[in-house]
Amino acid sequence: MEMKNSSNRRKIAIVGFTCILAATSFLFSCKKDNTDGMISKNKFDEVTKILDGIKLSGSITSSISENEAVLNYNNGSKYILIDEIPGSKININLSESSELITSKYGVIINDKSNGKILLLPNNDEESIQKFETVKLLLNNNYESSAIFGTVIINSEKS
Repeated sequence: MEMKNSSNRRKIAIVGFTCILAATSFLFSCKKDNTDGMISKNKFDEVTKILDGIKLSGSITSSISENEAVLNYNNGSKYILIDEIPGSKININLSESSELITSKYGVIINDKSNGKILLLPNNDEESIQKFETVKLLLNNNYESSAIFGTVIINSEKS
């Protein structure tokens, strides 16, 4: 009788251990890596060099009208006015933690909270070629829309 109870306990322990192992394996295999969509600091610095641009980090908010978008960097220290091509739709949804590259070739927005990267090249051959080089670094992890151009207004007091 003692032998039968011991054998049953072992079977229950083995089944229980197997279930716990299977559940743990399932949970860890389903876990997604949140950094997959994010651009590394080194790549963002390299993109800044390719575009001969200026990298800004901080709070960025946006206001969008029919063919224009305005980016407000760090509560008005800079405003970036973006002139959209009619019919194009720029999807700018920003958070408090963003990076921005401005250059004579266009604008790149990296929303660090969700890993989304928005490429806004000017609509000329030279800018488009520069941004094609940038796209190779980003491995298809971006949205892109051509623009007419940008105007940057510095409102910081010196």
